Amino acid sequence: MQTAIVFLSKDIFFWPVVKAAAQEINSQLVIVSRQDDPKLSAIGNELVNTCLIDLAAVEVASMASLVEWFRKSFPNARIVAFGSHVHEARLACAVESGCDLVLSRGQFSANPIAFLQSNPTDSVN
Repeated sequence: MQTAIVFLSKDIFFWPVVKAAAQEINSQLVIVSRQDDPKLSAIGNELVNTCLIDLAAVEVASMASLVEWFRKSFPNARIVAFGSHVHEARLACAVESGCDLVLSRGQFSANPIAFLQSNPTDSVN
């Protein structure tokens, strides 16, 4: 059974990077720009093993509720967030909101496959 990755992002230029990594690990990639995207209801929540959040696509004020929503909607998934290293407040907010893994965009970009397939217990905040 193929696993799925939900990718919340508005950066269409970065989508191919994540798509290639997902294909490499034989995972379906579902790209959404908001949490009420109809595509999310079309996938089985038990298949989603990673929810990937591009912090540039999320308001800081809504980060905690977004993470909570992902946890309820996809209980088997870990939450991975990445953002610009200069947006320290966004990165800190992702950590405080309970993301399992928070990375700078550069860290994620250097080896997206490793971060998408790593063990959910390997939390590195």
